[in-house]
Amino acid sequence: MYNLIRKIALLVRERSNIRQEFKVLRQFEEWRTLFDQFPASAKAENKLAIIRVDDIGDYLLFRNFLTFYKNSTRFKNYSITLIGNIVWKSIFEEFDTASVDQTIWVDKHQYFSNKNYRTDLWKNINVQNFTTVVCPSRTRPLLLDDMMALATKATYKIACSNSHTVEECNNASDNLYDELFPSNFLEHEYHFNRAFTEKINKIVLPIASPSLPFTLNAIIPDKTVICFIGASAKSKTWPVNYWIVLIKTLLKNDLNPLLVGGKNELEMANKIIDQTGVSSIVGQTNLIQTLNTIANAMAVVTGDTMAVHAAAAYSKPTVIIANGINAKRFVAYQEAGFNFIRTVYSKPYLKTASKNETRYRAVTKDMQSIKPTVVFESLQEVLNLALLPKNKKRVA
Repeated sequence: MYNLIRKIALLVRERSNIRQEFKVLRQFEEWRTLFDQFPASAKAENKLAIIRVDDIGDYLLFRNFLTFYKNSTRFKNYSITLIGNIVWKSIFEEFDTASVDQTIWVDKHQYFSNKNYRTDLWKNINVQNFTTVVCPSRTRPLLLDDMMALATKATYKIACSNSHTVEECNNASDNLYDELFPSNFLEHEYHFNRAFTEKINKIVLPIASPSLPFTLNAIIPDKTVICFIGASAKSKTWPVNYWIVLIKTLLKNDLNPLLVGGKNELEMANKIIDQTGVSSIVGQTNLIQTLNTIANAMAVVTGDTMAVHAAAAYSKPTVIIANGINAKRFVAYQEAGFNFIRTVYSKPYLKTASKNETRYRAVTKDMQSIKPTVVFESLQEVLNLALLPKNKKRVA
């Protein structure tokens, strides 16, 4: 019965998503007519806009490549502006300000809810007189990246072939650009970012894995295992009672679990604390402090969140609890060559993903198929691997 209900729920959701994409396409065609009144770029100088307005994890997998635009032969004589998502502004300001010449920050909530904010942003982008625009995101929202690319009125636009479900959306998006990089949707996002950067900048890059600088030393106990309990969607959230079982197991094995997450996870954290007495900084740290805590921990257990990519950047033994959506793009780290990371998938994903990975969808109940015992066994595996001599470890 569960399998039947699951199939029905996924069918309803897919049809809803398709309807939504067509709605977005109609909105896109309406909004783009507003740019008829915008002046073309003055073309007075070489000015490059890099549009990257996706989420924190996406930026963590991209930020190491940002500096290569400024240093490449193709763009070394350009003034470079990053148009970025304000949610990861603190990471950029902490680590990456030297990578570009200036920035324009986008509040996506304001962008979609406030017409005046949206219009002023477009006008601000337009008056910069960009001559070239690069959109490096692999899945490019028509109403965000593409609208901003149009607002530049740049004479040359570069992007990746888009990957929406509705082909009409991909066609409308891709036709805006003069140079398109082909997308292998089953390639890990980090490796895709590297290949895109190499192709666009006509260079060969020396870096093989994401990295983040260490900042302040977080004062946390030895043997701290971060339990990042949140997720970007309900269908990616591991049940509270499973977290409780796992944390009790960690405590019994002389490890120090530490709950980490945002304010949205406070209720979830309180339930876990009531049952385990575990330490928590949920809702108490900003983004840089959270990264610093990850950097100083022994290991990380997390759902499919930005913590995955932060842990990878700090080379931390990591276990990812994943429903399987976009798995090969974002959480299949071991397959991509990162041997200190293990991903524990839901049973529905393991049963069906090989048939059609790119169309795989999940429901919330799928996460119940991932048992705490399997997660703990995976954690033991990566911790034991971390104790091996360096010359026996696999290098990512």
